This record gives sequence, structure tokens and C-alpha cells, in this order.
Amino acid sequence: DQLFFVFCGHGAQLVAEEYAGHRLCETAIVPTDVSDGDDPAVPRVIHDTDVHRALLQVPEGAQATLLYDSCHAGRPLDRSGLDYLSEYVSRGRVDYDKLRGHPVLP
Repeated sequence: DQLFFVFCGHGAQLVAEEYAGHRLCETAIVPTDVSDGDDPAVPRVIHDTDVHRALLQVPEGAQATLLYDSCHAGRPLDRSGLDYLSEYVSRGRVDYDKLRGHPVLP
């Protein structure tokens, strides 16, 4: 069995830990329905942890290939302690309202 997952779109960083002036972030992918949840102020993103948990359900012996084309592509496969968290990279603020009105929709 094989699993092939492709995501081309926006990526985001979500602060998971802050200490001594450092921010460690988990990465996430941002689907086109990012603002369609019950609370529009809370973006519906898919965290690397969500992808990792889904991959744990793949049967043993199956091959999984993930292809990400996004900022902050993440590390859903590399899990050992907190080493999957990455240092915050400031690229400005994510405007989720702008993403909602993006012309590239399915």
C-alpha cells in the first residue's frame, strides 16, 4: 500500500513555547477554508502534529510520501522530544481575511 499526500498553498508558524526571548513554533498548513470554523477569529489550520497523528494510523509496511510546497513546510515525520519545533521567523503578520478572499480556490 502507498499513501501520497500533496499540499501546495500557504504555511504558518504557531507559537508553541516561549522562553528567555525565544519563540519555538510548530508549523501548519493553511487550507482554503481556514476561516470557515465555528469561530472565525480562530483559524482552522492543520498542525504538523495532526498530520503526524494521522500518519501513525497508516498500516505497518505501507509507504507514505508527503510533498509540501509552502512556507514553513514543517516536519510531520521527524518527532523526538520537542526537536520538531523551529525558531520563529518573522515575515510579517498572516492576514487570514486576505487568505479567505484569495482567488485560488478549489
